[in-house]
Amino acid sequence: AKVRAIGLPFDLLFRVANSGLLAVRDSRTGLLIVLGQSVLNGLGDAVVCPLLGIYGAALTTLAAQAVSCYAVLLALSRRQLITRFRPPALGDALSFVGFALPVCLTLALKVASVQFLSVAASAKGVVGAAAHQITKSLFWVFGLLASESLSSASQTFLPKLLQNRDRQGISETLRLLLLVGAVGALGTGALLSFLVAKGGLGLFCQDILVQRAVP
Repeated sequence: AKVRAIGLPFDLLFRVANSGLLAVRDSRTGLLIVLGQSVLNGLGDAVVCPLLGIYGAALTTLAAQAVSCYAVLLALSRRQLITRFRPPALGDALSFVGFALPVCLTLALKVASVQFLSVAASAKGVVGAAAHQITKSLFWVFGLLASESLSSASQTFLPKLLQNRDRQGISETLRLLLLVGAVGALGTGALLSFLVAKGGLGLFCQDILVQRAVP
């Protein structure tokens, strides 16, 4: 936990810097960096984990996060989007905090609700806790993939339209995102139902009791 905590600043900085790339409609650079991070993490685990176990896995993740953070900052620097770091003006900082605080509280409430569910599931025993973990994994895989990508797309395409006060463009973009979101939700829901019906839960756990307990 201590090693992973050291990696949190790298992860946060990477996410913020990658948002800068998305703001200029560059989604490929972030993808390539994450792919490189995954390869580096996998190779590091193969080499270090046999020697250090879980501690080695944490060290490898930390190193991969640091490298990916440096890579995305380098990409921003090459685009001349950043030159050097300096403290923001007090007014700019307060304005940013005023906007970011409600967003932060919203995410905190979501995380808290998930944790409360985890506590309640754990109280049901090992089977209940395992079933809840599978449910959460399914949500992350099938729910967030579409929602996160659409959220990033809206944050990329809408600001310029809003700045230009292009009401027609804003309306068309929102309709397109909502349509894609609806189709994506139906498609992922159908795919999830199909996989579950065909025994897809076995990919997460082989225990029949746990599979039956998945809601």
